Amino acid sequence: MRLLDGTQFSYMANSNKEAMKSLLPELVKKLISSCCPNIKKIRMPGCNDVWTSGFDGIVENDLEFKYVCSGVSVWEFGTNNHSLKKINDDYEKRTKNPLGLDKKNTEFYLVIPKNRAY
Repeated sequence: MRLLDGTQFSYMANSNKEAMKSLLPELVKKLISSCCPNIKKIRMPGCNDVWTSGFDGIVENDLEFKYVCSGVSVWEFGTNNHSLKKINDDYEKRTKNPLGLDKKNTEFYLVIPKNRAY
């Protein structure tokens, strides 16, 4: 099996943005599912479902893992050219309207397929 590094992944994201929009949530979901054995809930639409409303992903995890907190976490993905703007816009939007989640007990993850967010 061949592993991708950040430069290769960033290249893939830049060369086929439409494919990356559906691939990124699927990849992250598989990584979380394979690394966190005590997941209570994982909702991370991919493929044609990436346009659903709400958070791009929600995870409930019983035990903390190196990259996934214990408890509830919400996930937003960005694949456009202006990742820093997307990150700031998503954070502001979800801070103002957390869609019924308790902000004090929810971790917020932003995922971009780039080496840098600018």
